Amino acid sequence: MKVELIFDADCPHLEEARQTIRSAAAAANIAIEYLEHCRQDPAAPGYAMNFGSPSILVDGADVEPGSGAPTADCCRIYRDENGQAHGAPSAAKLLRIFTRRTTWPPANIDEASAGPRESDASCD
Repeated sequence: MKVELIFDADCPHLEEARQTIRSAAAAANIAIEYLEHCRQDPAAPGYAMNFGSPSILVDGADVEPGSGAPTADCCRIYRDENGQAHGAPSAAKLLRIFTRRTTWPPANIDEASAGPRESDASCD
């Protein structure tokens, strides 16, 4: 399973996202191919510019489709099961994705990634 972390160099939630990935992978007891892409790095893949910071992709699919701000320099806001805002998806959410990866990505990924919902994205 390939897990990519896309971030801005000054992202205040970078360590939280890294820790979430580590925790979920350990809890799922799986080995992952882990890559990091800093959006300011000229060597970063072009698709990294389509995601806010931080974004986590599993096998190329955004773990939170529709919550980012494509092509914007933006902080991503993730909502937990109780609707509270966080700077990274929960380890529980990633664990569910890691352990059910046979059903990931969602069947209708195009609709799910249509764009941000105003209440879920924060851009400066």
